Order: sequence, then structure tokens, then C-alpha cells
Amino acid sequence: MAKGKGTNEYQKLIRILLIVFVILALVVAFYFLIDGTIKEMEKQNLATAKEAQERIDADYDIALQEHNDLINSAKKNQVSEGKPWPQAKAEGWDVIDLTGYGVERAYDVNATREEMMLGGMMLVNRWHELPADYYGVVEPSLLRVDSANIPVKDGSVKMLPNALAALADMLKDAETEAQLTHFIIDEGYRTKEKQEQYYAEKESEYAANFEGEVLKQKTIAAGVNYPGTSEYQSGFSFNPRQYKRGDAEFNAPKFFETPHSDWMVENSWKYGFVFRFPVNEYPNETVGDKSFKTGESKKLMIYRYVGEGHAAAMKQLDMCMEEYVEYLMAHPHIAVYENGKLKYEITRVSYNNQPTATVEVSRNAAEYTVSMDNCGGVIVCMMYE
Repeated sequence: MAKGKGTNEYQKLIRILLIVFVILALVVAFYFLIDGTIKEMEKQNLATAKEAQERIDADYDIALQEHNDLINSAKKNQVSEGKPWPQAKAEGWDVIDLTGYGVERAYDVNATREEMMLGGMMLVNRWHELPADYYGVVEPSLLRVDSANIPVKDGSVKMLPNALAALADMLKDAETEAQLTHFIIDEGYRTKEKQEQYYAEKESEYAANFEGEVLKQKTIAAGVNYPGTSEYQSGFSFNPRQYKRGDAEFNAPKFFETPHSDWMVENSWKYGFVFRFPVNEYPNETVGDKSFKTGESKKLMIYRYVGEGHAAAMKQLDMCMEEYVEYLMAHPHIAVYENGKLKYEITRVSYNNQPTATVEVSRNAAEYTVSMDNCGGVIVCMMYE
């Protein structure tokens, strides 16, 4: 009897162990199944992101090639200097396409790469990263915004000289013409190191679940630009608001809800500024959506200096910066008139990232600027008295 009982206990233990083994095997198999599924999903996400980036790169290459073809075609069809330009309308502003017409009384100018980086038309967005040598050129040229007697959030707010001078003129006129005072600038130039810090902090929130291109796109979608692609890194941009010390009621509204903002929307182009990322009815109901071109659908209060000639052309053409550069690719010679009088003449030529670029300037022009556009071209703006 004792022997039989021991055998039954032993068999019972064996069955328990077998059950435990089967359960463990099922758990392990389920783990590897789930792990494999997750890895396969991550692999598919990476592949999808890679395909999307390849499509963007391919579209850009096609646009660049089309631009070069248009430039070459324009040069072949260029007419003599003596042929009269098309007539502009006698009243109001007008933009005339001069593609195929030469610059009158032209002479060659050799512009340095450093000069062209500071010209104002350097495009920066999620598809166009600033050149690696940009920071070494820009940072020594920056000025503190409060040095122009402009209120700032703190003493670290800086901008490039041409943008700062235009900002000072604009705020002075806002006070004298519209009695609008108490502007304050919250942010100007942002260093590469600061942008890297912001990006790394946001990236860390997703790093446990994503990697590679998917992680990058998740971080960007969360609202932090990849280092080198933030408009604040250009040195030409600023973020304004209204502020009066000790006046909570005056400080309470969002900037876009104030008369200060409405005045700036209406008048900033006269000083060479554009509202950088227009979205539908923001910053006011007169603004149309351009997020399909800028890649930014968030409501960002960023103004960008591009120069008076380019800002005037963009205003009349109702274009954001991306659209305007594309327009110049297709129309590499235009003129901007006010009341039948030539104000600005603008040309664009291809640029192969050499230390200098040779461009044509009219002897009739009072002054000119030369700027890289970060899209394979150099843009010249000639100003007339």
C-alpha cells in the first residue's frame, strides 16, 4: 500500500511539472510572438518613413532640375537690352515678369558666400537645413535687440543687424502712426546648441518606443524642429507680444488678439518682414492658409526679415517664402512697381556652393542685396529711387 501511494504521488508531481512546463512554453512563445510583431511594426514604420522621405527628396530633385532647365531656357531666349520692358499699371503695386529680358546697363559683381548668407533670403524649414558653415558666419554678426532700445524678455535676445534696424523702424512707426506702444520681443536668434537641447529633451519622451527615422518624425510632429531647420536659427526672425509692466489686463490677451498684431500684419512688409507661417485666419481673418507649403500648421507667432523688395513682391503675389522661391525658380527675373514707378528689380541664378558667385547688377540701381536661398540659387534685389 505504501509503495503504491508513493508512486501516485510521484506521477502527480510529474503531471504538475509537465503542466508548468507547458505553461512556461506558451508564455515564452507568446512573448516571442508579440516581440516579433512589435519589431515587424517598427520595421514597417521605418520603411514607410523612409519611402516618404525618398519621395520628398525625389520631388525636390525634380523641382531643382526644372528650375535649372528654366534658367538655361531663359538664357537662350534672352532678348537685347534695348527692347522695352512690359508696361506696369499706372496705379498701385504691380509685379511684372521679365523672364527673357536682360538686366539693363548690367555689370558683374562677385558676391562672397558670407555676404550671401546674410542677404535675408536664406530659406529654412523642415526640408531645408541651414548649411554647416552658417553659424560661424551669422553668430559674430548678431546684435542684442535691446541695444536698439527695444524691450526684450531678457538680454540674450539677438538678431542680425539688417533685421534689427528694420524692426526698430517698424516699432517706431507703429508708435507715431498708430499710437501703438509696449511691444516686447520674446525670442530672436536661437543657437544650434539650444535647438539641439530642445530637440533632445523632446526626443527622449519617445526614445523608449521608437528609433531612427520614426523617432525623428515623432519628435518633429510633437512641435520641436530638427536642429538646423528652425526659423529661429536664421537670425532674421523674432517673436513679438505686447507687455506693460504691472498691467495684467493689458498683458492678458494673446498677441494675435491685439491691435498691435493687426497693425503688424498689415504693415510689416513695408519694412521687409513677412509673417513666416500663415495658417487659416491666423494671425487674423485676412490671412490665408499656407501650411501646405511651409510644412507648419501650428500657430507660431514668428516674423521673418527678407528685405523690403522681397517682402513687397510676396505681399503683392500673396505668397509665403516657400512659394516665392519656387516662383523665382520659374520666373528668374521680375520687377516690382508702385504707381508705375520701378521700385525693385529681382533676379535669380543658380549657385553651386562655391566661395563666390558672379551676379549681374544694373548701374541704374541705387543699391542692391545678394542672398543665397538655400535651394540652389542666388537672389539679387536691386532697389531704385
